[in-house]
Amino acid sequence: MIRIVIVDDEALVLDFMRNILTPLTGVEIVGSFLEPEKALEEIPKLNPDLIFLDVEMPDMNGIELGTLLMDQQDQYQIVFITAYDSYAIEAFKVSAIHYLLKPPSQKDLLEVIKRVEKSSKRVAEYPTGQISINVFGEMYIEKNNNPEYIKFPTSKAKELLALLLLYKKSGVSRWKILEKLWSDITEKKAKQYLYTTVYRLRKALLKSGIEATIVNKLGVYYIRFDNAVVSLYEVDDCIRKKEPVNASTISDYEKILRLYKGRLFGDEDYLWCVLEREFYKNFISKSAQHLKAYYKENEQKAKLKALEKRMKRLDL
Repeated sequence: MIRIVIVDDEALVLDFMRNILTPLTGVEIVGSFLEPEKALEEIPKLNPDLIFLDVEMPDMNGIELGTLLMDQQDQYQIVFITAYDSYAIEAFKVSAIHYLLKPPSQKDLLEVIKRVEKSSKRVAEYPTGQISINVFGEMYIEKNNNPEYIKFPTSKAKELLALLLLYKKSGVSRWKILEKLWSDITEKKAKQYLYTTVYRLRKALLKSGIEATIVNKLGVYYIRFDNAVVSLYEVDDCIRKKEPVNASTISDYEKILRLYKGRLFGDEDYLWCVLEREFYKNFISKSAQHLKAYYKENEQKAKLKALEKRMKRLDL
């Protein structure tokens, strides 16, 4: 069921859209508002999937309302309705999935509904098997042991994913994201870029078959995966255990040595993770030394030789 909210300061337009949308199967209109201020207050409580926003409204126009809504929770799918197509560029800065010219036809509205339905069903097209996301060395994914690169729409989308991955547990504040990714532009423009980048990153992950949720809770962003494991988190698990290398833990240490294929996020010039890169390299290096001692003690010459080659290649 697609939950819909409509915001328009013209009662006739609200009635027109309700009359078209209400009879549709799989659609529920959970709210309609004449006043944008009231909509801003109530929409977060309604948890809609799709919001139709009129652009030309007094006091607060649709672009402003859309920006404020995305500031609260960026999962909304927004369609702007306007009498002037000159608003199109501004609309897409707020991550709108579409914009319609007034008066919207039944065909136009049905097309939007189908687009939302298609995006919600797309995940089901991919196999449910687990996907591995590698972040040491080049960033890529593995499906059934086959490497594949995510087709990021922009370099900022890739960098945003890296930042969300690194701060998965604690989340990363909006201000920290803006500071690290868009410090050279105004705050207003940076926030628009953030909303757009989050939206485009979701689409890129989905196209790669990754079921991910990017959540904005009170200005703090988190990423969750339903069908993917991240090499970074597997290494973190080993670090938290703080267990020595012995017969019962050897497989864990061998695994993290396999996962480490180079420095965190590879050759990307991310100045915000310099310390973390050194931290993980030092941990892997120490783990390799412990493994080396274990292999020597247990006379596992073949494994020792392979490990020494790997350490040299990775400069550990």
